[in-house]
Amino acid sequence: KVEILLPDLRPVGGARVDPNGNVSESNENNNTFTDSVVVTAAELVATKTNNVTGATTLGNGWTWTIVVSNTGNAAANFTSGQTLLSDLLPNANIGYGASVTVSQSAGVTGTVSASISGSDLTATASGGSVVIPVGETVTLSFTATPSAIGTFANPRSVGGARVDPNGNVSESNENNN
Repeated sequence: KVEILLPDLRPVGGARVDPNGNVSESNENNNTFTDSVVVTAAELVATKTNNVTGATTLGNGWTWTIVVSNTGNAAANFTSGQTLLSDLLPNANIGYGASVTVSQSAGVTGTVSASISGSDLTATASGGSVVIPVGETVTLSFTATPSAIGTFANPRSVGGARVDPNGNVSESNENNN
Protein backbone atom coordinates (compact mmCIF):
# COMPACT_ATOMS: atom_id res chain seq x y z
CA LYS A 1 0.00 0.00 0.00
CA VAL A 2 1.36 3.38 -1.01
CA GLU A 3 0.06 6.50 0.67
CA ILE A 4 0.68 9.90 -0.88
CA LEU A 5 0.05 13.03 1.14
CA LEU A 6 -0.65 16.14 -0.86
CA PRO A 7 -0.54 19.61 0.67
CA ASP A 8 -3.73 21.64 0.84
CA LEU A 9 -3.09 24.38 -1.73
CA ARG A 10 -6.36 26.21 -1.14
CA PRO A 11 -5.90 29.78 0.06
CA VAL A 12 -6.49 30.55 3.70
CA GLY A 13 -9.67 32.48 4.34
CA GLY A 14 -12.12 30.54 2.18
CA ALA A 15 -13.35 31.78 -1.15
CA ARG A 16 -11.20 34.15 -3.19
CA VAL A 17 -11.31 35.87 -6.55
CA ASP A 18 -8.01 35.64 -8.44
CA PRO A 19 -6.39 33.56 -5.65
CA ASN A 20 -3.02 33.39 -7.41
CA GLY A 21 -2.82 37.12 -8.20
CA ASN A 22 -2.81 36.56 -11.97
CA VAL A 23 -4.72 39.78 -12.68
CA SER A 24 -3.28 43.15 -11.70
CA GLU A 25 -5.85 45.08 -9.74
CA SER A 26 -6.02 48.49 -8.10
CA ASN A 27 -6.97 46.79 -4.81
CA GLU A 28 -5.69 43.26 -4.19
CA ASN A 29 -7.17 43.23 -0.64
CA ASN A 30 -10.85 42.90 -1.60
CA ASN A 31 -10.76 39.50 -3.30
CA THR A 32 -12.22 37.35 -0.52
CA PHE A 33 -15.90 36.74 0.11
CA THR A 34 -17.98 34.82 2.60
CA ASP A 35 -21.61 34.15 3.34
CA SER A 36 -23.48 32.22 5.97
CA VAL A 37 -27.06 31.17 6.61
CA VAL A 38 -28.56 30.67 10.06
CA VAL A 39 -31.40 28.16 10.14
CA THR A 40 -33.93 28.56 12.96
CA ALA A 41 -36.92 26.57 14.11
CA ALA A 42 -39.53 26.58 16.81
CA GLU A 43 -39.41 23.84 19.44
CA LEU A 44 -42.73 23.21 21.14
CA VAL A 45 -42.82 21.18 24.33
CA ALA A 46 -45.61 20.57 26.81
CA THR A 47 -45.54 19.82 30.52
CA LYS A 48 -48.52 18.48 32.41
CA THR A 49 -49.10 18.75 36.15
CA ASN A 50 -51.92 18.36 38.65
CA ASN A 51 -52.60 20.32 41.80
CA VAL A 52 -52.95 17.30 44.13
CA THR A 53 -49.39 15.96 43.72
CA GLY A 54 -50.72 12.81 42.10
CA ALA A 55 -53.22 11.62 44.76
CA THR A 56 -56.59 12.60 46.18
CA THR A 57 -59.61 10.97 47.81
CA LEU A 58 -62.89 10.01 46.18
CA GLY A 59 -65.23 12.99 46.07
CA ASN A 60 -62.41 15.47 45.53
CA GLY A 61 -61.35 16.65 42.12
CA TRP A 62 -58.16 18.19 40.83
CA THR A 63 -56.95 20.59 38.19
CA TRP A 64 -54.76 19.45 35.36
CA THR A 65 -52.54 22.17 33.88
CA ILE A 66 -50.73 21.86 30.56
CA VAL A 67 -48.08 24.45 29.64
CA VAL A 68 -46.99 24.63 26.00
CA SER A 69 -43.60 26.35 25.68
CA ASN A 70 -41.57 27.39 22.68
CA THR A 71 -37.97 26.55 23.61
CA GLY A 72 -36.63 26.89 20.06
CA ASN A 73 -35.00 29.85 18.37
CA ALA A 74 -37.89 30.90 16.09
CA ALA A 75 -41.57 31.69 16.58
CA ALA A 76 -44.24 29.01 16.19
CA ASN A 77 -47.03 30.14 13.86
CA PHE A 78 -50.47 28.52 13.68
CA THR A 79 -53.10 29.73 11.21
CA SER A 80 -56.76 29.92 12.14
CA GLY A 81 -58.25 26.48 12.79
CA GLN A 82 -54.93 24.67 13.19
CA THR A 83 -54.56 22.45 16.26
CA LEU A 84 -51.96 23.49 18.85
CA LEU A 85 -52.55 20.57 21.21
CA SER A 86 -54.61 17.41 21.57
CA ASP A 87 -54.90 15.23 24.68
CA LEU A 88 -56.87 12.00 24.96
CA LEU A 89 -58.03 12.28 28.56
CA PRO A 90 -59.08 9.35 30.75
CA ASN A 91 -62.63 8.40 29.79
CA ALA A 92 -63.90 5.98 32.45
CA ASN A 93 -65.29 7.00 35.86
CA ILE A 94 -64.28 10.63 35.49
CA GLY A 95 -65.90 13.91 34.50
CA TYR A 96 -64.49 17.24 33.40
CA GLY A 97 -65.42 20.84 34.13
CA ALA A 98 -67.56 22.81 31.71
CA SER A 99 -64.67 24.87 30.37
CA VAL A 100 -60.94 24.95 29.77
CA THR A 101 -59.13 28.06 30.96
CA VAL A 102 -56.57 29.35 28.46
CA SER A 103 -53.92 31.90 29.40
CA GLN A 104 -51.06 33.19 27.29
CA SER A 105 -47.80 34.85 28.24
CA ALA A 106 -47.47 38.48 27.19
CA GLY A 107 -45.67 37.86 23.88
CA VAL A 108 -48.17 35.39 22.42
CA THR A 109 -50.47 36.93 19.82
CA GLY A 110 -53.82 35.67 18.61
CA THR A 111 -56.51 33.68 20.37
CA VAL A 112 -56.27 30.05 21.48
CA SER A 113 -59.58 28.33 22.16
CA ALA A 114 -59.79 25.00 23.96
CA SER A 115 -62.55 22.57 24.76
CA ILE A 116 -63.18 19.03 25.93
CA SER A 117 -65.50 16.98 23.73
CA GLY A 118 -66.27 13.59 25.20
CA SER A 119 -62.91 13.02 26.86
CA ASP A 120 -60.76 14.61 24.18
CA LEU A 121 -59.09 17.98 24.85
CA THR A 122 -58.29 20.11 21.81
CA ALA A 123 -56.74 23.59 21.61
CA THR A 124 -56.82 25.49 18.31
CA ALA A 125 -55.95 28.85 16.81
CA SER A 126 -59.26 30.70 16.75
CA GLY A 127 -60.32 33.64 14.61
CA GLY A 128 -56.87 34.24 13.16
CA SER A 129 -53.25 33.27 13.51
CA VAL A 130 -51.59 32.44 16.82
CA VAL A 131 -47.89 33.20 17.19
CA ILE A 132 -45.88 31.75 20.09
CA PRO A 133 -42.52 33.56 20.15
CA VAL A 134 -39.34 32.05 21.58
CA GLY A 135 -39.61 31.71 25.35
CA GLU A 136 -43.37 32.28 25.45
CA THR A 137 -46.13 29.94 26.67
CA VAL A 138 -49.78 28.99 26.35
CA THR A 139 -51.34 27.43 29.46
CA LEU A 140 -54.48 25.27 29.59
CA SER A 141 -56.19 24.35 32.87
CA PHE A 142 -59.27 22.22 33.51
CA THR A 143 -60.85 20.32 36.37
CA ALA A 144 -61.33 16.58 36.65
CA THR A 145 -63.59 14.78 39.14
CA PRO A 146 -63.51 10.99 39.59
CA SER A 147 -66.66 8.98 40.26
CA ALA A 148 -64.78 5.87 41.41
CA ILE A 149 -61.43 4.99 42.90
CA GLY A 150 -58.58 4.14 40.54
CA THR A 151 -55.63 5.53 38.65
CA PHE A 152 -56.44 8.14 36.05
CA ALA A 153 -53.53 8.26 33.63
CA ASN A 154 -53.39 11.22 31.29
CA PRO A 155 -53.28 10.55 28.39
CA ARG A 156 -55.40 7.42 28.27
CA SER A 157 -53.24 5.90 25.52
CA VAL A 158 -49.63 6.10 24.39
CA GLY A 159 -49.12 9.02 22.05
CA GLY A 160 -52.47 10.42 23.04
CA ALA A 161 -51.14 13.82 24.12
CA ARG A 162 -49.34 15.87 21.49
CA VAL A 163 -48.31 19.43 20.78
CA ASP A 164 -48.81 20.38 17.12
CA PRO A 165 -50.28 16.92 16.38
CA ASN A 166 -50.74 17.67 12.66
CA GLY A 167 -47.18 18.89 12.11
CA ASN A 168 -48.21 22.41 11.08
CA VAL A 169 -45.09 24.00 12.63
CA SER A 170 -41.60 22.94 11.51
CA GLU A 171 -39.66 22.17 14.68
CA SER A 172 -36.06 21.38 15.47
CA ASN A 173 -37.18 18.06 17.04
CA GLU A 174 -40.46 16.63 15.76
CA ASN A 175 -40.07 13.51 17.91
CA ASN A 176 -40.75 15.09 21.31
CA ASN A 177 -44.26 16.35 20.68
